Amino acid sequence: MSETAKVENLWGNLPVEDVRTPHVILREQASILTKATDGLLVGKVIKEKFKNIQLPSSGLIGHLKTSVSQETQDKYSFISRLEITVPSINNYSISIVQIDYPLKMYPLRIRSSITDEYQYKECQTESEFNERLAKILSSADVKRIIAGLLTEIRADAKQDIEVDRES
Repeated sequence: MSETAKVENLWGNLPVEDVRTPHVILREQASILTKATDGLLVGKVIKEKFKNIQLPSSGLIGHLKTSVSQETQDKYSFISRLEITVPSINNYSISIVQIDYPLKMYPLRIRSSITDEYQYKECQTESEFNERLAKILSSADVKRIIAGLLTEIRADAKQDIEVDRES
């Protein structure tokens, strides 16, 4: 018997979890927007590569207590942005929200790309993330943007109809 035939699995049972990542939650909301506007506005989510973000440290003592692997895991995050794209206006796009999250998913950071705040807020759980995301997506600022984009689409369509009648 060869050496390779004796190799045993030292990994044990690998976890197979069916969890909704923060990126998936944004994609779900993007899809809802697209369906709700019959494709006039298209929700789009862009995931960027890992990025080293600076998380606030809890001082030297907290830093010494943190293991190197945990510290590294917390610093490297995925970045996802939810944008609204308007196909009929040369694919005009506006960013609505951005999240940064580590491999373990939470805590994550979320910020609105259109409000006056522009500050990240930390979410410890999926539930907290959903609450903050709902607050941003249903905000007066986002509703004004959606209304403005839909008005612009209708104005362009109306102008096209008038031009066709004159021809």
